[in-house]
Amino acid sequence: MDPAAHCYCGHQFGYFSGQLGDGATMYLGEVINKNNERWELQFKGAGKTPYSRTADGRKVLRSSVREFLCSEAIFYLGIPTTRAGTCVTSDDYVIRDIFYDGNPKRERCTIITRIAQTFIRFGSFEIFKIIDPMTGRMGPSVGRYDILKTLLNYVISTFYPEIEEKHNSKDEDKYAEFFEEIVKRTASLVAQWQCVGWCHGVLNTDNMSIVGVTLDYGPYGFMDRYDPTFICNGSDDSGRYSYKQQPSICKWNCGKLAEALAPLLPIEKSKSILNKFDEEYELVYTNKMRQKFGLIQKQLETDQQLFDTFLNTMKATGADFTNSFRALSKVHLPNTKDFDQSVDLFISTILEQCCDAEEWKFVNRSAIDERTFSLLESLAGTNASILSQFGFSPELLEIERIKKQKAKELETMTNEHKRKDDEKAWRSFLEIYIERLKQESDGDNDQLNAKRIQVMKNNNPRRSLSARQYSLANFVAMRKETIQMSLDLSAYSLLN
Repeated sequence: MDPAAHCYCGHQFGYFSGQLGDGATMYLGEVINKNNERWELQFKGAGKTPYSRTADGRKVLRSSVREFLCSEAIFYLGIPTTRAGTCVTSDDYVIRDIFYDGNPKRERCTIITRIAQTFIRFGSFEIFKIIDPMTGRMGPSVGRYDILKTLLNYVISTFYPEIEEKHNSKDEDKYAEFFEEIVKRTASLVAQWQCVGWCHGVLNTDNMSIVGVTLDYGPYGFMDRYDPTFICNGSDDSGRYSYKQQPSICKWNCGKLAEALAPLLPIEKSKSILNKFDEEYELVYTNKMRQKFGLIQKQLETDQQLFDTFLNTMKATGADFTNSFRALSKVHLPNTKDFDQSVDLFISTILEQCCDAEEWKFVNRSAIDERTFSLLESLAGTNASILSQFGFSPELLEIERIKKQKAKELETMTNEHKRKDDEKAWRSFLEIYIERLKQESDGDNDQLNAKRIQVMKNNNPRRSLSARQYSLANFVAMRKETIQMSLDLSAYSLLN
């Protein structure tokens, strides 16, 4: 059969963009394996499609390796995701401006195969949208609610068969339960992202899976130093898709899906269901965090305060997100034979994860000079809406204001001073953590301690593809590009 391209729309950075579609991917077909599981297969980067517009539909080795690596990393972290099956490079070249600095270069074209249950997304249901009052755009199939019903019934019968069987003759009840399920799956998905410090970067409705898996690996990033305002997408000037905003944005996107389904599911009903997002998010997030902290005996209401204290201490000391969680497994339960040594080991380990004084000053620097900042503050005081014309928002301006204040406080800081402050902060957290661990204790603390440490190691990866490691990933990809151009396949295999 001939390949096909998927037509969909999307809200991009909060605004309806009209028809988008697969500009660089092609649907090849579906396979049902021996376990009776259905898998859709796509090419990505194979050339132009009907939705490529002015683009060439090609992908390069650099971005393809990034997607291949991260989709597999996310899968092995236990988070639902699409996967990449193969990565094949070619003798064709395209011109790409890698750093968007006006210095384009030739890069070798590469194709990956992507695998998922389905690549249908929230934006697939937005092709029926009437004209948007803000952007003046509309879907290509306005009013074709017969197609909307066919698409929705297909999704439910194929990917949610238990819902189809339960409500075979009651459409509205069926649609309501489906919507509740995708709301919960989406809430669970983003909760799992937050727990490993992963930032998607471009959470438009066209990048939200209708079966609740991680979809689209573009400008993603794992956090290095913990920073809730972490932005991995260089074009996200407003911070809309920052780490801390991901849960609220995913809920907002579910609201847009509710609007798209309104001809079949009354909006009052779907909006009521949408309120379950927060409950599901908190449930999944809290349970996962308890595992990361080794709290496997009891569930206390005060646990969230413990988690917040840990995160705030990481932020205050510039500690590495992934490695700080891993360090928690150094702390044994009280009344075990090596408890005192474990506390000392935790402190020495965690202090190594905190940045030094110079790096801390660099992290807290403001990227805006004083003259520009004063101008922006003046504009914000008279007409805040004009800030967007300069790529700013009141929220981003406030972040810069805090950075400038912090930078002044840090001017005279030394490494000795920084380490002393860091140790004080972490010992303060440790007191709270130990008190919580006392409530986990039972008759055989040594056996329980071994069990909880194993749970912690299973839920706290040793390392991940962090923001600093992004440069390593790009180096590997670009090194492979050089190798491929010289056809030095022995060196290529070494990098693998």
